[in-house]
Amino acid sequence: CERVSGMRTSDPLLPLCQSLLGYALHMVRDDRETALLLIEAAHERAPHLAINLDHLAVLRLIRGDVTGASAAVRHCLQAGAFSPWRYTYEVTGAMVCMASGDFRQSLYHSNQALFRQPKYLGALRYSMAGLAISGQTADARRMLARIQSLRPGYDLSSWAEGLLRRAPTHLS
Repeated sequence: CERVSGMRTSDPLLPLCQSLLGYALHMVRDDRETALLLIEAAHERAPHLAINLDHLAVLRLIRGDVTGASAAVRHCLQAGAFSPWRYTYEVTGAMVCMASGDFRQSLYHSNQALFRQPKYLGALRYSMAGLAISGQTADARRMLARIQSLRPGYDLSSWAEGLLRRAPTHLS
């Protein structure tokens, strides 16, 4: 926080640093208010920076603003079409679609992420969840087996609890 607050407003890396700091405050400290302020400031400075839009989508989602999260994801996927981080943006798309009840589109986004990063745990988890929720239990079990083969002993219940803890009650 100290380093980012000491950066010049003209520094071209300031929006990226603000966004990353905001996301870290949300994920590590569960400080949603400060996180949102930082990410919104980053978005104001660089409205077409895909990573800002991605983080904005996540924070809007956990605040229960599915419409705002969907808009941020749409812009993020357009702005980050050729980004090496595109696979993470697709996982955010999967999260937002799942929260809005569009499991088919959620699977689409998680599969797009898997095409780009076949061993990305985030994509595997959302793909597994989307398959399970949409009634494709055999495929969900195969995805679970894939997760367990990549990360033996991985605690999915811990991930699910963290996801539910950060999400508004009506979404979780």
